[in-house]
Amino acid sequence: MPAPVADDLLVGLVASPDPSLRRATWAAVYYRDAALWAPRLKAALAMETDPQVSAAIEAALGRPRS
Repeated sequence: MPAPVADDLLVGLVASPDPSLRRATWAAVYYRDAALWAPRLKAALAMETDPQVSAAIEAALGRPRS
């Protein structure tokens, strides 16, 4: 899937009310462009209440940046 299409899809999914879907989405974001996603990751982490989703966000934030 081309990058803009994939990123647009992921942006929509991170707002899901389903924590398991949010967790899976943030896990997928781990493999996306770090510079593009870092601001969203930081904002989401500040608002997330589910510990498993927070862990997925932290993992995506902690990955080595290219």
